[in-house]
Amino acid sequence: MICQNCQAEIPDDAAFCPFCGAKYVRKDICPKCGKPFAEGEIYCTACGARLDGKAVCRNCGTVFEGNFCPKCGTAAEIAAESEQKASREKRAFDWRKLLFIIGGACSMAAVFFSLLFTFFIGFEVTGAQVSLGNQSSVNIWYYFSKAYKDVDAALQAAIAANEEVSTFAKSSLYMEAAIGTVVSVATLVTVVVFSAIAVARYVRYMLHKSDKGAGLFACLAVFFFIAGTLTLRALYDKQVSATVFITTQTVQIDAALGADAATTAGITLSAIFLGIWFGCLIATRGKELIGKQGLCELIPLAAGMVLLIVVLAVAGYGAVGFLYSSNGTSVEAAFGFPVILEVLARMFITLPYDGAADAAAAYSYIAAIFTIAVIVLACLNFARLASSAEKRVSTLPVAIVLFACCVVYTTFSILSINTTANVILNELGTADAVIDTKFATAIVVCVFAALNLAAAIVQKALARKN
Repeated sequence: MICQNCQAEIPDDAAFCPFCGAKYVRKDICPKCGKPFAEGEIYCTACGARLDGKAVCRNCGTVFEGNFCPKCGTAAEIAAESEQKASREKRAFDWRKLLFIIGGACSMAAVFFSLLFTFFIGFEVTGAQVSLGNQSSVNIWYYFSKAYKDVDAALQAAIAANEEVSTFAKSSLYMEAAIGTVVSVATLVTVVVFSAIAVARYVRYMLHKSDKGAGLFACLAVFFFIAGTLTLRALYDKQVSATVFITTQTVQIDAALGADAATTAGITLSAIFLGIWFGCLIATRGKELIGKQGLCELIPLAAGMVLLIVVLAVAGYGAVGFLYSSNGTSVEAAFGFPVILEVLARMFITLPYDGAADAAAAYSYIAAIFTIAVIVLACLNFARLASSAEKRVSTLPVAIVLFACCVVYTTFSILSINTTANVILNELGTADAVIDTKFATAIVVCVFAALNLAAAIVQKALARKN
């Protein structure tokens, strides 16, 4: 290092020249914080101050020397302060970028597990053996061929026993299988399509070819996987708890339909990785969500998610059931609506049919359609809520349609189980037989859909106010 006064060589860490006593002014340190910087750097990496002594006008962006901007007259001190703040914000953005990368990778992991386990959706009966297409387990592929073979086998068995099979029994059994096929195909197609779109948008975003993220379509892929699972579970639910009196002893029989290990693992993994994505998304907006305005946005969002989880859980559990009691025997059962069609059809395979079950079958058809609609709309609403943390979107239109479908769903659920109970009692009941219907879960679905609508209205009102 050379002294600027006497040109003598002095040590690199000297502050004063040992030969002439002159103070050495280093030009490679920040004038504000004193940290050294490399040649060619414009901003200090420690404090963000500009190193060339110039300032950037905060109003017009002009780089200038002096006390005032030559174009608009802004004071240099104010402009420099603004520039330093922008520099600090630029450096602080690195952790956000990291969270974006982690969140994006987790959303793709959620899409992967949803897509993979969609092909393995399955259910199994726990407890005693209950007919489920004459088997104790069933998967999404069952409704493509095996279901129809089981219907043919049941009808052929009745014909072989010289029993006349009614058109009602045939159509009801085939309709039950057809509804399962439609739901299975729709689940496979939607999950595959939304997964492909999510991956394509993620790749384009990471390559900086698009500013549109993959969050919404990742949510749709995951939630349509869950929707397909819950729909099949709700439609083909069979839960039986029976106390049967046989001669001198009482026998207890319990059975229920539940998701198998692969389906449970798929839902769990998809939900975990999508939850991490959502957490990263919220974390990147941490400062925005602190304060009154942020809480006004976050609270309705969280409330809507909780309410929709309840709607999905209850609707996916099965809506209706009954308690039948006669001669020391009691049977408590809960069914999906296509299963009600199966129950009625198998009952009238051996009994003469006079149109007694037409109304019950019609109500069950409508209830089954709106079960699908409620679960799909609830998943769509949840997906839009989750993606609104990334890009603000209104969930009010979906919430309105969901509530309207829930009203119809609840109405026809009650009509379906009441008319079915009357048919069973009239056709099979003994003199002391009593049957009580249960439809509380259907009402719960409607109530929580109404609360979700209220949360969406509040969210919309607060968004307008802010």
